[in-house]
This record gives sequence, structure tokens and C-alpha cells, in this order.
Amino acid sequence: MDTEEVIGNSVVGATERPFKFEGLHFKRWQQKMFFFLTLKKVVHVLSDEMPLVVTAGSSSGTTQTLTINGENGEKSDAEKQKEKDSIDPAAAQIKAQELQLKKEQQLWLDNDYLCKGYIINDLCDDMYDYYSTYKSAKDVWEALKKKYDTEEAGVKKYVVSRYLKYQMVDERSVEAQSHELQKIAHEIIIEGMALGEQFQIVVMIDKLPPSWKDFKNQLRHKTKEFSIESLITRLRIEEESRRQDQKEEAYVVTGNKKNFGPVLEPGGKPFKNQNRSQMNRNKNGNPARAHNAKQQPPRNDNGAGGSGGASGITCFTCGKPGHYAKKCRFRNKPAAAPNAQANLTEEPYSAMITEINMVGGTDGWWIDTGATRHICYERAMFKIYTAAENKKVQMGNAHTSNDADDLLIFGSNMTAVNAVKSLLCNNFDMKDLGEASVILGIKITRSKDGITLDQSHYVEKILKKYNYFDCKPACTPYDPSVKLFKNTGESVRQTEYASIIGSLRYATDCTRPDIPYVAGLLCRFTSRPSNEHWQAIERVMRYLKRTMNLGLHYKIFPVVLEGYSDADWNTLSDDSKATSGYIFSIAEGAVSWKSKKHTILAQSTMESEMIALATASEEASWLRCLLSEIPLWEKPIPAVLIHCDSTAAIAKIENRFYNGKKRQIRRKHSTVRKMITKGAVRVDHVRTDENLADPLTKGLAREKVHNTSKKMGTNAYMNFS
Repeated sequence: MDTEEVIGNSVVGATERPFKFEGLHFKRWQQKMFFFLTLKKVVHVLSDEMPLVVTAGSSSGTTQTLTINGENGEKSDAEKQKEKDSIDPAAAQIKAQELQLKKEQQLWLDNDYLCKGYIINDLCDDMYDYYSTYKSAKDVWEALKKKYDTEEAGVKKYVVSRYLKYQMVDERSVEAQSHELQKIAHEIIIEGMALGEQFQIVVMIDKLPPSWKDFKNQLRHKTKEFSIESLITRLRIEEESRRQDQKEEAYVVTGNKKNFGPVLEPGGKPFKNQNRSQMNRNKNGNPARAHNAKQQPPRNDNGAGGSGGASGITCFTCGKPGHYAKKCRFRNKPAAAPNAQANLTEEPYSAMITEINMVGGTDGWWIDTGATRHICYERAMFKIYTAAENKKVQMGNAHTSNDADDLLIFGSNMTAVNAVKSLLCNNFDMKDLGEASVILGIKITRSKDGITLDQSHYVEKILKKYNYFDCKPACTPYDPSVKLFKNTGESVRQTEYASIIGSLRYATDCTRPDIPYVAGLLCRFTSRPSNEHWQAIERVMRYLKRTMNLGLHYKIFPVVLEGYSDADWNTLSDDSKATSGYIFSIAEGAVSWKSKKHTILAQSTMESEMIALATASEEASWLRCLLSEIPLWEKPIPAVLIHCDSTAAIAKIENRFYNGKKRQIRRKHSTVRKMITKGAVRVDHVRTDENLADPLTKGLAREKVHNTSKKMGTNAYMNFS
């Protein structure tokens, strides 16, 4: 047989023979060779020892190994006969066993010879010359295993690095790259490291190409767990859908004709019915309209001029085909008056500049000058060009802007930042101000241990604007003993009150997490402020005077996102609605905070705290997605820890079911449970004195204001002395 070998009762094809081993991929070659030797039924010589023949030459049980060629131990016929006469039944049985062992020994030697031949014949020439000197197949097998399996073990030390640094690209199939990532993960598992299936799924989602950003976010927000096979199936479907969309877009681009803008007459007015198709003109057999000498008449299916309905007709007036005599423009007409003029123009059409320039694709900048007539930038586009002397051109009132807003460029790669700056300076009149020191009214101060953001100049500006710069400083922004209610009397300086509130809101939203509560509280009375409300405004201004240089300080470490949540149940509100607040910090500096009055009526402290936790959980999920899009941020991002000072709310959230009767509270409970289940947040208990969200829900004493402000990251500029 040419392509097959019969081995026992099995047939082994030639394609099952392993590839020649040249020093690479030993593990793969070893497995294929072992399978091949198993089919050949000689693999047992790699593990079994050669059988020994035991002779009964003495009663002491001495043994000796007999050779196969029969040269040793030969006896004469007389001795054989004498020995035969003295054989008893026990000796005959031993003799039979010796013969059987001889046959097994011979079979083992034959199989060892074949096994060694199979192994060394699948080696390259240089390795064949070396390993052919070994005596047995087992020696060759152990030598190869000892040398090349050890080398691969050194290579596997870097398999984890390959797994972490692997990144999919758009140029290759995502499905094929996902299989490669699975293969690397399998190598890690073989080495003894545990990789959970969900962990592999998260890594595979993060490794998707940048163009799959929307699909990645969609997969991250899936609450139900799915397997790797299901993920790869989704990737294959999405990839096929994207490929089909690209084909359809390419078909639209190549199949559609270019639609130009309206064509204008020399007088500036568009021709009537210029977009009517030739099919509509020829409907019901009507001939096409006449064309002047400058226009190319439409072609019919036969390539001749004229309309489809009059292609075989000849004019009796001019003798030209394609139109009737009544439509002929050369018919005899009565003599016109001496001053009569024809309404026919021979000038070519003029296209708008937007369409003409779109054909050529200029690299320059064009501005609408306001002139009544536009021209194109390329002289070669003119069909007819006539030089004119002593003529005038009507120009528009064109100008360029000399002022532009600030542009902030940030990044970790200075080469890329400098390249962007060079590109912008070559195309625009720009000035490089160096590193940003003030942006959007926020002053940036850099130091060895971090960066600080403050609005001291802005606070000073609003204090001077509203005549509070010389007032007596205050230690707290709000007096906890004062309760504010709606004004039922006359409004007191409502316009100025609203202006001050707007100025406070900007500082509150940027760098002042210590005054959101009082700013939000005073915002509720903007429509009709009273004298009590003005006194509260003055207290805030006095506090800003004392803490004018307060700023947010961010350290280099630790870059961990954590949050605090709190709620104040019906203390200062006249409509029985609580106030909730949360604050999140990174590197010991606040990055997100909020103080808000509830829209849901809570009947207990536990319900108000649950509402605050639901709002904080949604913000934590959004911040987590934002950090995941930062390339330099460490992946995967762990669950955000939210601290809460209500043990009742935490106990209720840990329970999967909510047995309350209010649907609004049940939805808030479901929101927090959903975030915890998918691993976005986790809730922990904190003492009320250590809750940083406490000043966002109520007014505090001086010591608590100082402590909470210090933990928010404002300790670098805080001074309560």
C-alpha cells in the first residue's frame, strides 16, 4: 500500500506521521509521536524493561541471561539425551517458561529497534546523527525530554506577561484573536495557576480593539453571567455584522451618483425644473426640451441624440432629427422690432463654490466673503476664460477672528504632545503658554507630593464684587441652630440674591466640596428671599473670607476610588423630604460630590439612607466606566467601596428581597442590589464621625467641619486658627 500501513487490525495513514522535529514545539511533537507509536504498538518499550530469562542450572536459584544467537550454552547430543531422561515434570514447566521468556525478550528487542527507528527518523539530519548512537529507544526518548522539555519550561515563565500584554487589533479577525488569547490562558492553567472563566471573559472584553468601544461597554453592563463560548459566539456575530455594514457602506459610496447643488443662471437665479429626471420628461411620450449649443443633449438607449419618444423623427423645418417642426428653434418668425432682444443665453452655467471646491478638495481655508458672486479656487476648472482689463470685482466684508479660547493639551507622552502643538501652530496663529497654571478659573499648583486645584482669585473676586471682602470671617458656612423656611412676605433684593447664588454654585461645583449643602439650601429660596436668607448668605461669605485659599490636593498615591454616602431625614425641611449627599475621592482628594433634596418621601431613616445609597451607586458605576476608558489606568477596575453609617440600610441591602410596600423604595433597593451583584460597588459601614458625606446633608460644628474638610483633601490650604 502506498499511503497506508497495516498494523495488527488497524490502518495508519501516512498523514498521521508527526512532523520532523528541529528543536521547536517539543511538547506538540512529543504528543504526536507518542500517539503514532501507540498506533504502531511499540510505545510500551518506552516504559517497560527488557524481560530477563531465568535458567534452572542449580538448586540455589542462580540466574543468567541467555543470548539470542544460541552460541552460548550449546551441548552435545549425549548430554541433551541424558538431561532429557532426568527431567521431571517440574523441570519441564520451568523449561517452558524459559522458552516463553526468550520469545518475549526477542519481541521486546524487535519493538525497541522499531521504536528507536521511528523516533530518530522523525528528527532533522543533525539530530539524527547524534541520537542514533544511543542504544535503546527509551534512552533517546529520555534524552530528548530532558533537553527540550526543560527549555520550554523556561519559556513558559513569560506566559503570564504575554497574557497581560496581549491586545487585539482591527486588522485581524477578532474571533481568531480570541482563540489565541484562550490558548495563552490554557498554558497558564497547565502551569498550575487558576484562572476563573468569568475572569477570562472580563480580560477578553478588555482586550477588544478600540473600534469596539460601544460593544465593550454593552458587554460590561450585562448583569447575567455567560460562558466563554457564548462570548465568542457574540463576537463572531458582531464581527460578521460589522463586515456586512462595511460592504453596504462601500456599495452606497460607489453606487450612488454625485449630487451637485443647484445650478444658477448668470443672473443668480436657479433654473426651473432643473432636477426633473429624463424619465419624467419623457412620460406619456412627450419629447424632451430643446438644448442650446453649449449643452450636450441627453442620450437614449441607442446612443443618438434627442428624447426617447422622438428618436426616429426628422424636423421638416431644419432637417435635423430628434424633434418636431413645431419645436424647432429655426422656424420662420415675423420680423421683430428693432430693439427686440432674444431671451436666450449662450453663457455656460455657474456652480456654487461649495460644490466646485468639493470636487478638487483644496487644503486651504475658505470664508464666505458676503459677495454676490462666488468663484472657484482653480483656474483650470473654468470652461471659458477671458481676460478682462479695467474691470471691478465686488468683494465682501471678510475678516478673521483675532481671539480664540484657551486650548488645553494633556498627556503622558511628551513626544505626542509636542507633535500636536507643532501641527496646530503650523495651521493657526497660536501662542504656547507652557504648562497650564490657570484653566477655566481654576488655579493649578504642582508640588513634589501631588497637585492642588483652588479658586482663591475667584473667591476674592466675588467677595469684592458683593462688598463682603472686609467682613468678619466665620468658622462654619452655616449655623446648625438656624432653620430656614419659605418667605411669605415681600422679596428682598431678589436679583442680587440670585447673582450671588450663581457665583457660589460655580465655586461649589469646581473646588469647594465643603459648601454644597448650604449653597443648595439657599438655592431653594431664590424666587423670594427674606432677611433670614440674606443672613445665611452673609454667613457663607464670611466663611469664604476665612477659607479663601482652600483647595483640593491630590497625592500621587493611593489611586483608589472610594465613596461615602449619607442622608439627613427631615431636619430642616418644611415639606418632610430628606436631603442626601455623596462624595467620591481618588488619591485622597475629592473628585465627585453632590447634595440633593429627595424627590421621594421617606418614612424612616433607613429608607432615606437607601435612597442616598442608590444615588451614590449610580454615580460610582459611571465613574468606574469613565476610569476604564483611561488607557493608563490599571485594569481590571475593582468594585467601588461606598461607606454608609446606617447599619439598618446595609442589612436591608444585603437581603435580596425587599418586603416594603412603597414601590419607589423598592426600586432604589433593586438599583443597589443590581450594582452589588455585577461587582460595580460594595457597601461597608463607617462611623458617623468619620463619614465624609456628613457635611453634604446638614450643618456641622466647627470641629467637624475642620475634620471632614481635611479628609476631603483640602488640608493643604485649610486654616482654622
